[in-house]
Amino acid sequence: MVDTNIVLNKGTLTNNDVVKGKVHLNLRSEATLKAITVKMEGVARTVVPMVPPGADPNNHKERSKKDAIEVHKVLYQVATVFPPPDVRKNSTQNQFTLPAGSYSYDFEFRIPIKGECMRSGTMSGGTLPQVMFNASGLDYARSATNHINGPLPPSLSGLGELASVKYFFKATVVRASFFKANSRDLHPFVFLPMDVHANPNAANRIGFVRRDVTIGVDPMGGGTNSSASAAKGKKRGFLGTLSSALTGSSPNTYRGRTMTISFEVRHPQDLGIVPVSPLPFEFYVMLSNPPNTYPVNSVLLDELSMVLYATTDARAQEHNTQSHLRLELYSGKSLQIPVEFANANPIQNRFGVQVSPKHMHSILQSSQIPDYVPPSFTTCNISRAYALEIVAGFSAYPGAPTEHVSIMLEPEIRSGIRYSNDPQQPGQIGKPSKGEYTEATPQAPPLPEKHHMPPQPGAEQGELPSYESVINEQANASHGPEQERRQFGQSKDYFENMDKDD
Repeated sequence: MVDTNIVLNKGTLTNNDVVKGKVHLNLRSEATLKAITVKMEGVARTVVPMVPPGADPNNHKERSKKDAIEVHKVLYQVATVFPPPDVRKNSTQNQFTLPAGSYSYDFEFRIPIKGECMRSGTMSGGTLPQVMFNASGLDYARSATNHINGPLPPSLSGLGELASVKYFFKATVVRASFFKANSRDLHPFVFLPMDVHANPNAANRIGFVRRDVTIGVDPMGGGTNSSASAAKGKKRGFLGTLSSALTGSSPNTYRGRTMTISFEVRHPQDLGIVPVSPLPFEFYVMLSNPPNTYPVNSVLLDELSMVLYATTDARAQEHNTQSHLRLELYSGKSLQIPVEFANANPIQNRFGVQVSPKHMHSILQSSQIPDYVPPSFTTCNISRAYALEIVAGFSAYPGAPTEHVSIMLEPEIRSGIRYSNDPQQPGQIGKPSKGEYTEATPQAPPLPEKHHMPPQPGAEQGELPSYESVINEQANASHGPEQERRQFGQSKDYFENMDKDD
């Protein structure tokens, strides 16, 4: 009886988009109705296994057979399209009879910047237990007390029942008779939020992370390549990989002469990365002494790998769990890219050589984060964060042992859509400019050196701006021609079983 035809502005929606559509009602016979409503909803849902105190969460036999379920309506807006506003205002009737035929009713929503989970839960009856079906059978979602009324989270799928964020429109025909079921239709949409937290001043600043690596320079020295052999001989898990990157590479056991260089990764200070864009990195070899004091005049970048790790925290009532995903962005071996010390430039008390911009440009162009990766976010019961590990292998000459050095970054994955307060002018995709490199005071080992560069002349310094000031600054910023938005593809389960998320 109900057929919705929703006209979307774009395939992927973002904040401040105005969504217009129609509800088509086909009546085969006369019907008495109370109302026709359209709702725009966003639901964050988690299903976490319940683990008794002291039990091993990895032992399925020790787990409870029940799951903890928590549901938050991060977005909830309602529009009544029938009866029309003038009829509702002037009529005392609470039901209306329509003859058989076809009817169309327009609706319009504007997607907000921030969610109002606590308020929407009250409006939609969210304080009452909600009956749900899951893998364990019939259960219900208990009342949630932890609400975060921050920016709307992005669509999230691909994690099964563990965690999801789904957005949809729902049209409901409310029948006057208690014995006749209401008719409804759901239409999902994909949501990709604007980068409302991005600091526009940070694009003018450069940060870097640096770590030392010792390589053998004596062809007759012999010895073992402990770093390479350890990496090849032992498979590391997710937590082991993070621990290794944070505590340093394996010690060099080369028995001949050695020298120490530093591998440096430069990046925008705020480390914001947008999928389907080249990674914003530059790679350098840093020397602590003049180049002519080293036993060799160049080194080789033999190997390079970049891996993105995603950690999803899911919370349901007092129960918590994590999901870890690993995504290899690039893996190159036998690169043999020379880094000539003669090209070193003095930088305060060091000398720096950029690793072949030509080669790195090609590598970074081919190492883009896929479109389906959601931005970093935190909402009431779900959060998503990322770590990016860069491992480089250096040697002093062809055939020499390759020594590896690992750097771990904590990027903020972004949508690439800048904030705009004008619904007629969608958000734009911004590109950071490059700041001036000046070295800061190094941190003490064994942790990697991590610094931030001062801003370019004229850039604002001091504390980071408040949430409101960021919004105002970006709203007043000039935007170029509109660029095509990411499709932000979702897994198949995003578009299935929408009723259980309602």
